[in-house]
Amino acid sequence: MTWGETLAQRRSALGWSQERLAQQLGITRQTLIALEHDKRLPTLALAIKLASLFDLSLDELVKPLAPDSIGRTDHWRWFGAKPSFPTLVVWAKIHDATVVVPTMLLAAPRLPDALWNPKSGVLTPLPSARDPQRVMLIGGCDPYLAWLRDLYEEKRPGYWMEPIRLSSQAAIAAFTQGLLHVAGSHLFDASTGQYNLIDFPMAVTRLHYLTWDEGLIRHPEATAVRQIAIREPGSEAHSLFLRHQGSISWAPDMFYSHQSILEQVQHHPDWAGVGLGSLAATCGLIFEAWAQESYDLWIRPENLKSVWGRTLLEVLASKALHGLFSQIPHLALSGS
Repeated sequence: MTWGETLAQRRSALGWSQERLAQQLGITRQTLIALEHDKRLPTLALAIKLASLFDLSLDELVKPLAPDSIGRTDHWRWFGAKPSFPTLVVWAKIHDATVVVPTMLLAAPRLPDALWNPKSGVLTPLPSARDPQRVMLIGGCDPYLAWLRDLYEEKRPGYWMEPIRLSSQAAIAAFTQGLLHVAGSHLFDASTGQYNLIDFPMAVTRLHYLTWDEGLIRHPEATAVRQIAIREPGSEAHSLFLRHQGSISWAPDMFYSHQSILEQVQHHPDWAGVGLGSLAATCGLIFEAWAQESYDLWIRPENLKSVWGRTLLEVLASKALHGLFSQIPHLALSGS
């Protein structure tokens, strides 16, 4: 039984009309009809009101929101280590498993799907829970993934994209393990001078996405640089630093996103950083290009015909995305 069917059944058991329940909740009858037909989900505030009216706990009320597979631990796959503390998570269906991702790993966190209780080993769906088959996980270090997400969700209402902040190597590893729908990378092969020559154990399709300049970022008021902010091992930015380390005497310190490096240099004139020229230029920082890199997306061929796969291709080819990137220095769409 769906959540909407459960709502309608409990309303009928009380002998209440749709108009009466809508008045009790402070919503319109049209909104209640949409809830009972599973065309929308309740807000947390509305779910609390319903739980009180029906004399139920919130857990009992939202239980029907859980997909069948969520109750079967053999069908869960955790993205990263299973947390040992209560954790808010989002979920997505990849192949036959439900991948569960702590919201702290997301590049742009928002409403969670469930709460993980490590003591009971239970995932409790929240009123904001979504159908995991309509959630797409994309991993990589592209700082503009939130733009891609917004255009994707505008193009296909009722489907969601969740970006996970990962280094190129970590994104490729997660994609290979079936923990991502799409992975992004800009890995340099020193023997050929080319990017993203990756030997996957399965068939993949490469989508040429962005070309960007990466190099040294400095504060315009810097008089003496003492430290340099670099990305973690497994990222191409880290490898780029190692290839130029001989010309740098500053002490390195690791950061885990392009944005965090940018903010460090912005607020500390005695720091430099290895990062993207597009971010530096739009924040008034000095940039010295070290490499022009290809940042590509990887997807399984069979997923190109899925609803979410077709939507992704439409967004990558859209005028809206081209318009967003066309005015930014050191950055260009490379086309699919």
